[in-house]
Amino acid sequence: ITQGLRSKTFGVIFALALIFTYGFVFNSVQINAIANASSHAWGWDKANLIAHLGGVDLEISWVGLALVVMVALAIFGGIKRIAKFAEMFVPLKAGLYLSVALYIALSNYAILPDVLKLIVTEAFHFNAAAGGFFGAAVSMAMMQGIKRGLFSNEAGMGSAPNAAAASDVKHPVNQGLVQMLGVFVDTFIVCTSTAIIILVSGVYQDAGFVGVELTQRALETQ
Repeated sequence: ITQGLRSKTFGVIFALALIFTYGFVFNSVQINAIANASSHAWGWDKANLIAHLGGVDLEISWVGLALVVMVALAIFGGIKRIAKFAEMFVPLKAGLYLSVALYIALSNYAILPDVLKLIVTEAFHFNAAAGGFFGAAVSMAMMQGIKRGLFSNEAGMGSAPNAAAASDVKHPVNQGLVQMLGVFVDTFIVCTSTAIIILVSGVYQDAGFVGVELTQRALETQ
């Protein structure tokens, strides 16, 4: 920002915004999702440790403490350790998830065309269009779109430039292509895989499951 836009002020504002949002927003959302997933999968309560500090009872999660330790081991080693950890863990995580999604899709190949048809028809259905343009559904549609854009990939959160800037490539275009591929894999392939898992299971018709719990419930039925 400082070099491209010739504005040091905007660069400082962007840096401070990232520090605040990562420290108090993004990490909190991700940790809460992991805690919810652990609670649904193994029955672990999100707050299962009570600490008494100065007459105040603080509820502490074992899952949160474990995540703090693991994240600390990565980030306190500097950018090289973070890159090494991400280089090892992210492809493994994505590969395992996509393998499971592919297995489920192939196991339900008979209804896969109906699932894809459902995605397309409901996206362009008149009721969906009417709901998207009238009343309070406009704000809901915008909110859902913004949420998905923010949390489906690093580009949506605005933090991707930091990782890209730390890379060592012969030409910036090479890193730009990698960043574009990351958005495609995260938003299109992974999100579509999740949609297929949920739709082939039919659990989306049941009330009471949202977010990661809905995906977990869909996986349990396979």
